[in-house]
Amino acid sequence: MKIEMNPRAVSLDTALAAHKLAQQLHAEDCRTPGEQAIRALRAQDPALMRWLEQAVEVMDQAHERLRGETMRTSKDAGRATSGELGLWRGAYETALRQADTPRSDLMVFVFIYGAAAVLSGIAPRPHLQRAA
Repeated sequence: MKIEMNPRAVSLDTALAAHKLAQQLHAEDCRTPGEQAIRALRAQDPALMRWLEQAVEVMDQAHERLRGETMRTSKDAGRATSGELGLWRGAYETALRQADTPRSDLMVFVFIYGAAAVLSGIAPRPHLQRAA
């Protein structure tokens, strides 16, 4: 399935494709898109922040549908979410604080930022061994 690169339309398929791409970037240690994303975050690029926010919201909604409850009705509300959603939420929250965040803390999420930058159209898709 070909995923449309449109920063205004983050669907669950697009968010899942971003996670898959982040895994590929990590597996091949491809940091170039992530480096571009971190520069964009430092420049306060609204398109990248909006894309990250929408991706986390879409993942949150899918997670809530799977669990059958929302964060507002859950007895676990306020607890950290594990797994992929937790990683993406952590990346977004770190990006929100990027002005006060050391570069090394942003680099923890370099592959997530790279995938978001590619799918939001900020960075070109890298040539990977295995296509996303």
